[in-house]
Amino acid sequence: ENREVPSVKKRLDMKRLDCALNAAIASDITFLLGRTISIFRDFKAHPGLYEKLGIPWYKDVLVIAKYTIIILFVTLAIKLVVRIKMKRQ
Repeated sequence: ENREVPSVKKRLDMKRLDCALNAAIASDITFLLGRTISIFRDFKAHPGLYEKLGIPWYKDVLVIAKYTIIILFVTLAIKLVVRIKMKRQ
């Protein structure tokens, strides 16, 4: 009976970590979408500024997307490990 309590606690901790990873994934995607909309609205409001700078409006979006994808891959890898450990328990 004493052995069951730590395993139940460990499984609960894994479920909490899984939920936290889901929240991290959702917030990363939401951040990317929100930032893309913000940059696009700025481009529509000030198209001349982007012409003067000689950069496409989506350049910042591509940089943000690159880092977001890296963070998502790391988060998904951790989530995969957590799911495998949960199934083993």
